[in-house]
Amino acid sequence: MKESDIVIDDEHPAAAPEYMTNGRTRVNFGPPPPKVAVELHIDEDVLSWFQRREPEYYKTLINVALREYYNELRQYYDPPLDK
Repeated sequence: MKESDIVIDDEHPAAAPEYMTNGRTRVNFGPPPPKVAVELHIDEDVLSWFQRREPEYYKTLINVALREYYNELRQYYDPPLDK
């Protein structure tokens, strides 16, 4: 696909960065939820791995990993919304 093949119009608007997570568009979710500061004890080797991958953004990378885990497991552990 080339850049010229992409159509942006009223029916297919451009995605705003605040609706993007890890390169995926957040459809029908609204803006990302607010962040909350917490103290978290993480194994030294795990923290070191995240810091080596993204020295300036390792906290964001950890949040992305947790969000992926949460999104995967909540379908099994959260009760249905219609009950």
